[in-house]
Amino acid sequence: MRRRDFLALGAASALAAVAAPAVHAQQKKFSGVTLRINGYGGTYDKALIEGVAKPLEESTGLKIEYIPSSPSADIAKLLSNKSNPHIDLLMADSPLIPQAIAGGILETFVASDAPNLSRVLPGFREFGDYGAPFSVASIVPVYNSNTVKPPLTSFSDIARPDLKGKVSTMPANNYTGWMVLLALAEGNGGSLANMDPAFKIIAAAKDNIVATPPNSRPLHMVRRRQVRCGMVGPMRRGNRERHWKRLSRERAFTPSLLTRTSCEDVATRRLH
Repeated sequence: MRRRDFLALGAASALAAVAAPAVHAQQKKFSGVTLRINGYGGTYDKALIEGVAKPLEESTGLKIEYIPSSPSADIAKLLSNKSNPHIDLLMADSPLIPQAIAGGILETFVASDAPNLSRVLPGFREFGDYGAPFSVASIVPVYNSNTVKPPLTSFSDIARPDLKGKVSTMPANNYTGWMVLLALAEGNGGSLANMDPAFKIIAAAKDNIVATPPNSRPLHMVRRRQVRCGMVGPMRRGNRERHWKRLSRERAFTPSLLTRTSCEDVATRRLH
C-alpha cells in the first residue's frame, strides 16, 4: 500500500464517520488494512506485537504483520525489487538508513502526515524527512571490577598499558564497530569528518585487543575471565536483560556510563 493511499484512506474514513456515524461505530477506521514491517524475531517482535500491533488493531482495525529478518537483508531485497516491495515499513538502525535513502526506496513524511513527529527530541531525527526514531540502543564499555584497577572511565581506556592482551571490541565490519570508532573520535577531539583520533587510539590499543566478537559475546568473555574488558552493543531477542542480570549477580563487571548511542528508525518504503 502506498503511503499516500494509506493517508487518503484515513481521510476518507474520517469523512465517512461524519456522514454515517452509526456505520462508523460498527467499522473501525482501518479495518481490512494490513501493514507489513520487518522484524528481528523472538521477544523483540513479541514486545512490539503486544505493545504496538495489538493496541492499534483494537483501536483502529489496522493489522500489522512483522516479518522476521535482518535490516541489511531487507534493504537488499527492496533495492533489487523496487516495483514490488515485500514490506510497507522498514525498521533499521540509523547507520543503514543512508543506503536506503540513496537507493530511492524510502518516502519522506512530515508532521502533517504524522503529527506525533513534533514530539521527537531535536537531533534525534537524523535524516531530515526520512524515518522516525523510536528507540535508542546503547554501546558501552564493560569491565571486570575485581581485576581492572583503576576502573574504565572512557572508550579510550582500551589503550591503557595495563590492559595488554585483555580487551575485546566490536568488529570493524559491523555498524557497532563503526559506532565505537566514532565514540573514540569524538572523545578525542575528532568527528565523523575527522576519524584520525580514533585510528590513533586503535593503533595504540592493538596489543591489548585479542578479540572482536559480535554484540553479546563480550559479556560471556568477561564472565569467563577470557578478557577483562570489552564493548557491549545492542542485543535483541531478550538476551540483554538475561545477560545483565546474570553478570550483575556474579559481580563480574561494572558498566561504564553510556557514551555512544544509535537510533533505530521506522521509515516508509517507496513505491514507483
